[in-house]
Amino acid sequence: MSRAYLGLGSNLGDRLTLLREAETRLAAVPGICLLARSSIYETEPVGLVSQPWFFNRVLLIETTLDPHALLDVLQRVEDGLGRTRTVRWGPRMIDIDLLLYDQRIVDSDRLRIPHPELPHRRFVLLPLAELDPDACLPDGRLVRDLLAVVGGDQIVRKIASSQEGPVPGGAGPEESRMEIIPAIDVWRGRCVRFVPGDARPQTVYADDPVEAATRWVREGARWLHVVDLEGTLTGHPVQLDVIRSIAAVGVPIQVDGGVRAVSHLEEVLDAGAARVLLGTDALTLAEEASRQFGEQVAVSLGVRDGRVAVEGWTVLSAADPISLGKMLAARGICRLVYTDIARDGTLAGPDAPTIGAFVRAVAVPVIAAGGVASEADLAALARTGVEGVIVGRALYEGRMHLSKVL
Repeated sequence: MSRAYLGLGSNLGDRLTLLREAETRLAAVPGICLLARSSIYETEPVGLVSQPWFFNRVLLIETTLDPHALLDVLQRVEDGLGRTRTVRWGPRMIDIDLLLYDQRIVDSDRLRIPHPELPHRRFVLLPLAELDPDACLPDGRLVRDLLAVVGGDQIVRKIASSQEGPVPGGAGPEESRMEIIPAIDVWRGRCVRFVPGDARPQTVYADDPVEAATRWVREGARWLHVVDLEGTLTGHPVQLDVIRSIAAVGVPIQVDGGVRAVSHLEEVLDAGAARVLLGTDALTLAEEASRQFGEQVAVSLGVRDGRVAVEGWTVLSAADPISLGKMLAARGICRLVYTDIARDGTLAGPDAPTIGAFVRAVAVPVIAAGGVASEADLAALARTGVEGVIVGRALYEGRMHLSKVL
């Protein structure tokens, strides 16, 4: 039997569940015996920085498989969990790297062991050192010595222990999973608040949306939600320069408003958006967009009185959100944004039971918006299983402080 270390990572979908499912599938393979797992670490991205943060962990296994046969198994597990290989160091549902295999050196067209990036990545060295402080590479370098010199520029923080319980004094894995996403609604170059269904500004929160974005990032935001209000009215992107400037702040942004064609989607992505939202007016675009752009596309559903609103949320359709959400998921849409129009901007609190029912029914990640006013509202939404929640007015008016709720 040989011993090998595997590095697992995910930054799309339900990251925690994907890591656990990958572990379960690996443990079920004949010739693989799971010996130990590290804690889960949350890591800011490297390479392509405008993407979600990763969950990472390392597994120690014993195996009768040779390195290339083991690589085949790892790739089958990745494929079975929805991994696509389009952008190097880009977003992925699951990534499983063969880090070390006994003290062997492999250098083939398909595989290099030790993994060539291992000495340079804190998110690999930390969990490796946790499993075995005396682990070393075939050239004799100790993992703990590499960790001491690799530097601390990249943020890597422990999320859950190796036994999957919460870290004492820290957030548990389920709490950590929900992103809190500040909203930046842009009208004529300013950051504003608007009334749903009426894309006219009601309150100016900042003359420069980039200043607002910088503030939220400084307070710990890992995503930003940017709405091109003029784009919503005109049917094409308008605030591309603002989007480009906000994207340069350094965290991934999702952009809503004005996308009615593939060319519009490409414009917004080229401006730096990590994710673009299609409205319910663009359903015919959904299948083609999901096929071309995958996780970079989501659909925003505005809901009132149990029905989906269209035409800038001004007209109620006959469609119910669960049926429409299931249809979109069947067409390849990987994520939905559920906005309770009646509560959006009101600070009235979210309708958590209804949102929870929607999350359970559609079987794709859901981001919720509408009515959030307090930390208790965030806790209620976390229990529904949403991937994230968009918060606007409560942050701008000081009813909650982002740095305290992250």
